[in-house]
Amino acid sequence: VRVSSHTLESLLIQPIQRLPRYILLLQELCKHTWKQHPDWETLFQALDKMKDVTQHLNTGQEKIEHLHAIMELSKKVIGPNKQPLTGFIEPSRTFVKSGPLYEHPGNGSPLKKGRKMWYFLFNDSFLRTVKKDENRFKATTTSVIPFTSISDIRTDRQINGFQVVGKNLFVRLSAESGDRETAAWFDAFQQCNDTTDQNSQFFAAARRKSRQLRANNAKEIIHTRFESTTSS
Repeated sequence: VRVSSHTLESLLIQPIQRLPRYILLLQELCKHTWKQHPDWETLFQALDKMKDVTQHLNTGQEKIEHLHAIMELSKKVIGPNKQPLTGFIEPSRTFVKSGPLYEHPGNGSPLKKGRKMWYFLFNDSFLRTVKKDENRFKATTTSVIPFTSISDIRTDRQINGFQVVGKNLFVRLSAESGDRETAAWFDAFQQCNDTTDQNSQFFAAARRKSRQLRANNAKEIIHTRFESTTSS
């Protein structure tokens, strides 16, 4: 769709593109407005609000891009027996990293490389796949694998890598390109696992607080009814 020399898409994006200009304008106004001016406080409030709006829009855009990446990836990955993955697309799930990793047995030797797999890492889980070609990957499970624990075993004499424990999975991993890439993968896994733990603790605390509030409300209702019955 075109309006004059502009497409509909270019017109729709203009209000968002103008927000940084408004921030710059307000910053200049704040810079050249003396403190005793009646608009001084209002200008700073407007600047803070504009920064909040811009941050909110940027965060929303990032979420949309992450969701789009997950949806595109879902077209390339199939589960066992050519079945689609279950519970793969989640609004809170974000794609972090992908690439080849070698899986080593528990008593593996650094002289022997283990099985080569293609891993997809997300903020809350990961996926083990076999790469068929550039646009086709076959997963070893019917859904993503949640984290249980991540540990560094790069000081282990047997293998220079890290250990991942997931649901029904225990595996030692190392990167194809060496120690630096192995360290990058470990750091990415560790950060995602730590974030997942923090989120779990936050929601657990929120659930406990909600249960306590409900219990307190129930006590107040019972107490009120008891007093009402006693007084009558």
